[in-house]
Amino acid sequence: MFLYGMTLLGSGLEKTSGGRLERTLEKLTDTVIKGVLLGALVTAAIQSSSATTVIVVGLVNARVLKLRNAIGVIMGANLGTTVTAHILRLSDIYLVYAEAKMGLATSTTDQSALDAFNAVRGRAIPGVTPKTSITWEDVWKERRLELACEGDRWYDYVRLAYYDSQRAINELKAQRRDVYYSLGTTYKAYYENGSWTVNPDETRYNPDAKAPNVTVSSFTLPFPTEDVVFNPNLMKDPVHVDVRSEFSY
Repeated sequence: MFLYGMTLLGSGLEKTSGGRLERTLEKLTDTVIKGVLLGALVTAAIQSSSATTVIVVGLVNARVLKLRNAIGVIMGANLGTTVTAHILRLSDIYLVYAEAKMGLATSTTDQSALDAFNAVRGRAIPGVTPKTSITWEDVWKERRLELACEGDRWYDYVRLAYYDSQRAINELKAQRRDVYYSLGTTYKAYYENGSWTVNPDETRYNPDAKAPNVTVSSFTLPFPTEDVVFNPNLMKDPVHVDVRSEFSY
């Protein structure tokens, strides 16, 4: 399938380029330095060196990009992929900052924490009244809403489990991860009429759904057997050490 896709990409580019694309790429990649910079920039923009490589191979296959020019672009793609690792979600950083300023407290009125939190919330809800005080619960909820579908929530639960594992377990077990019946009918009505009416006897969650089997051990990975054999102390309970009093620097 990959080779077939590359063939289609190459033939399509060959038919549609019309010579203009070839001349443009020649100017952008006529030296190795230019090629490296182009590859790095494209990879940083699309955040995938694999995608850049596939595109370059397609261009070479279509005779739109010369092989010697493509080498610099591929080298740049490998450099560009290291740049993408440092791109962080700004909203995530703001919410982490707000939580960090709160520290061990359950709420804060610190202005810098409020500014960070309100910047995230205000972007999502234009015109919302800025909060003058935030709690840990506010940040916890905002992270769930702001970072929904981004694959980060599990790591929030792992972090929570370090100091409140039971809450993490309870929340995960309370999630509805099974089937909702008749959602298609509800969606269809909304698509056709712009409104819907939910009949709880038809549109409902699977009553026989089982809660996820979450335990404390779900939040950690076991030590490799080889490491345990060579260092049995790994299986012992941790010992608290006050580093500042125990060691002098």
